[in-house]
Amino acid sequence: MNRVDEALRRAREFTPAPRTDDFPEESAAADARGPLSLDFYPPEHTSPVAVVPEESRPRPHDEPRSAVHASQAFESESAPAFRVAPRFGQAYDGKLVVNASAPAFSSEQYRRLAAAVHHLQGEQGLRRLMVSSSVPREGKTLTIVNLAMTLSESYKRRVLLIDADLRSPSLHDVFGITNTDGLGEILQFESGEVHLAQVSQRLWVLPAGSVKSDPVTTLASPGMATLLDDLASQFDWILLDAPPVNLTADTGLLVRLTRAVVLVIGAGSTSYTVVEKAVAELGRENIVGTVLNRIDDAPAKLAAHYAKNAGATVPRPAAAGTSDAPSGL
Repeated sequence: MNRVDEALRRAREFTPAPRTDDFPEESAAADARGPLSLDFYPPEHTSPVAVVPEESRPRPHDEPRSAVHASQAFESESAPAFRVAPRFGQAYDGKLVVNASAPAFSSEQYRRLAAAVHHLQGEQGLRRLMVSSSVPREGKTLTIVNLAMTLSESYKRRVLLIDADLRSPSLHDVFGITNTDGLGEILQFESGEVHLAQVSQRLWVLPAGSVKSDPVTTLASPGMATLLDDLASQFDWILLDAPPVNLTADTGLLVRLTRAVVLVIGAGSTSYTVVEKAVAELGRENIVGTVLNRIDDAPAKLAAHYAKNAGATVPRPAAAGTSDAPSGL
């Protein structure tokens, strides 16, 4: 029995984290922000690839539930889990597909992204995918989190989301989980335990943890490849949130383990030269797609396009904003 099997076995006996109603002030804040459980994201009922979804209990989607109710439903699931009730960081309010205030346009774009990689899995057997960017703050973490949520809910896939950005980790902030025991500890102490935090019925997270040595040395260790091989038998998708390409050598090490990268590009902020350098570093043959993030006024422009074709006009908003929705793959 490998470390991953042992971690999942122990998880069956693990006592779930306290519900948000044990923390009145946090429960009130969660109610104010709206539904935050992954279970609120309604699944698609069509699949372009023939798959056998994991058995799951039907969930009603006809009425909203509070965050407290979400925790109660979460505890009732029978799937093996190191269970935590996710408390999403306020910086991600309105940007996650599970958030009631997320723009419909953004959610639809993430569905398109998930459909594209789902097709790749059916056509090429792809099960490992890395998401990176040329430079920081282009939206790679937001992209991979929403992709993971969509694959786990819309396509009923068992997804493990790994924070492989050991220098500047952020997944623990997204889900509100601890970062004291994660990938760094597993790689530095090869006999260490594997702790996976389950944040919904089909989505697990492995945070970055702490790294006391050089991250390059840590990621280059044989333990990284061994760990991914061990995890492969437990999940349909392993998604790695990788560091920006042009800043460190870390991403070059990770791409050799996945051979599949989605490159996130910040619209209007990242130059062609910078992107070209990142593509050369990753290897064009390893890039399965690109995501153009933060497109100005994307919904308005699309609406205007359709209206023009229909012979109508659409008034432009008085103040243009910026959409966090991705475009293209």
